[in-house]
Amino acid sequence: MNLLTYSRRRLFLLLALISSISLAYFSGWREVGSDRENYIEMYRGVITNEEWTIKLWYAKDVLFLLIATVSNFFSQDARLAFFIVCFFSVITKYLSITRFSSRYTLAFILLYAVFLSPGLEFAAMRGALAIGFLMLALSYREQKLSYVIFSFLAIASHISILLPLIFTFDKINYLLTKHKVGYVLISVGTSLYGTILFRLFPYAADYQNNQGTMLAYLVPLATLFMAIFIFYRADSIRIQHSDISVCKYIAILRPVVYGLIAVAFGISGLVVTAATRFLEMSWCLLLFASVVLFNKSYINLFGGLLLLAFLSFININRLTWIAIFYPNLG
Repeated sequence: MNLLTYSRRRLFLLLALISSISLAYFSGWREVGSDRENYIEMYRGVITNEEWTIKLWYAKDVLFLLIATVSNFFSQDARLAFFIVCFFSVITKYLSITRFSSRYTLAFILLYAVFLSPGLEFAAMRGALAIGFLMLALSYREQKLSYVIFSFLAIASHISILLPLIFTFDKINYLLTKHKVGYVLISVGTSLYGTILFRLFPYAADYQNNQGTMLAYLVPLATLFMAIFIFYRADSIRIQHSDISVCKYIAILRPVVYGLIAVAFGISGLVVTAATRFLEMSWCLLLFASVVLFNKSYINLFGGLLLLAFLSFININRLTWIAIFYPNLG
C-alpha cells in the first residue's frame, strides 16, 4: 500500500467516525421522533423508582437500565441517556467494520444512516444497540474473551439477540452451512414453540394481538431472495489478501443471516413485530455483506441494489424518515 492510498483510507475512516458521531447526536439528542414517548416513559420509570425489579421492568433490558441510571447522575434530561445509547449503537458498528478493512467503513456508515437508522437509532434504540454489539462480537469471534464480553453486552441490550448468537456457535454454524434443512427446522421449531418462547420474555405483553396474515410472509421471503443474490458464489470470490479476514467473516455471517430469516418465517404468523426485529438484524448484516461483495460480480451488485431499493420501500411505506421530525404524521 503506497502512502497516498494509506492517507486516503485514514481520511475515509475519519469521515466515517465523524458521520457516526453526528448520527448518534442527531438520533439521541433530538426532541421528537418515532416511539420517543415510550422511551421517555421507560427512562422516567427507571429514575423515579427505588426497587431494582421495577426499574428493570421499565427498562426492559439491563444495559438500558444501567445507562439511564448512570446518565441521571449527570443530567435528568432523558436525551443524555438516549445519546449514550445511540453513540454506542453506531460506534460498535463502526468498530466492527474497521476490524476488517477501512475501505468499507465509510460506505457502510453512510448507507446505514440513510436506509437503516430511521427504523433503528431513530425508533428502536435498544434493538439497534444490540445489533451493534452483535456485529462487534462476530468481528471478535476468534478471540474468545472479547467474543464472550460483546455477546453478553448484546444480550444485555436486547434479549432477542440470543438467537443469532446461537447461530454463531461453531458446530451450529457449520451444520447450517453444510445442511440447508437446518433452516427449515428452525422455521418449524420457531413456529411451534414461538408462543412459549415469548412468554418467557419479561415484556411479552407488548407483542400480544400482533399476529400476521399471509402478507406478513412476503417480507422474509423478499429478504431471502435478496440474500441469495448478495451471497451468490461468496465462497469462490477472490478477495485481496489483506481482506482474508473478510472472507472468514462472510462465511460466518451467511448462516446467521439465513438463520434470522428462518426465525422470521417461523414467527411472522404469530408476532409480526418480533419477526420485523429479527429481519432488521438480517438487513444490517446484509448491508455489510453487500458493501463488501458488490464489486465481485454483477449478481452480488444486483442483490445489493435490491436491498437498498427494498429498504427505501420499507422507509417510505412506514414514513420513517418523516417520523424523525414529524412523528404525528407517521
